[in-house]
Amino acid sequence: LDLPLRFLVHVIRESLQVNPPDWRPGVWLLLEEFVAQGMTDRTLPELVLDAWNRFDGGLDLEGEKSYSRPSGIGLQILSVLELVLVALPASRSKQLEANLCHRLSSLALPADEVRNALRVLDKLSAAGMSCRSELHSWRTSLWTSLERRLLTYVRGNGSPTGLDR
Repeated sequence: LDLPLRFLVHVIRESLQVNPPDWRPGVWLLLEEFVAQGMTDRTLPELVLDAWNRFDGGLDLEGEKSYSRPSGIGLQILSVLELVLVALPASRSKQLEANLCHRLSSLALPADEVRNALRVLDKLSAAGMSCRSELHSWRTSLWTSLERRLLTYVRGNGSPTGLDR
């Protein structure tokens, strides 16, 4: 394993011990470049998924929801995750799929993360690592949710909740 990559993996492990607003965004940009060049190790896929779960959960170290999502980091983590997800164990890839499907169908992801989350799901599907019925189910749920919110907005029954994210 190359020394710079080992250092980045070490920094990510340390990052999991602090709250995401204190994470260094540049680490994820560098890691994405290394992984895109084919540099990785066997622990990296699960480490990146752990970072995504920690980041996406919005919980501080005490388990309390006490910070807002730092801008851009989720996008970067998803980009790296897309590159390494084929090496995830099946149980972890199913967990990732369920998490992203839920977050997308409930319109809970920030707009800048949606495209990367969709790319991760597409890559899971292309690699044969997804449950096609679950993907169909979340897409149906997404369209139903969007339709409901748009109808509420068009009818003037309230604000377009969730559409301004």
